[in-house]
Amino acid sequence: MCGTDSAYLYVNVSDGRGQESEEEEQLFNAYPNPVDNILTVEINRQARQQTAATNLSYDIRLYDSFGILVRQATLKGSNVKLNVANLLNGIYFLHIYDGLNVNPEIHKIVVKH
Repeated sequence: MCGTDSAYLYVNVSDGRGQESEEEEQLFNAYPNPVDNILTVEINRQARQQTAATNLSYDIRLYDSFGILVRQATLKGSNVKLNVANLLNGIYFLHIYDGLNVNPEIHKIVVKH
């Protein structure tokens, strides 16, 4: 980073509680959060319309706090379910790639058994 001593990269991460403004509306919902067993990733109405019009599929990736990919799926319909039952308790990051934008939509997910 030019002119700073900072080595941090700041990203906007949703905690799934809908705190975003309407301008920053998330295209996906991930629930329940915290999750114990099955995490559902659901596409919202706006993204569902875009998907139907363009035949998009979404790459869903769940990373642990060390950046290691622990789950991956493709969302082609209205939702996808990820089994997290055997993951350790902790914070994970759900990255959703739409194939159009360079940056994924990111959600913070808490696994708690």
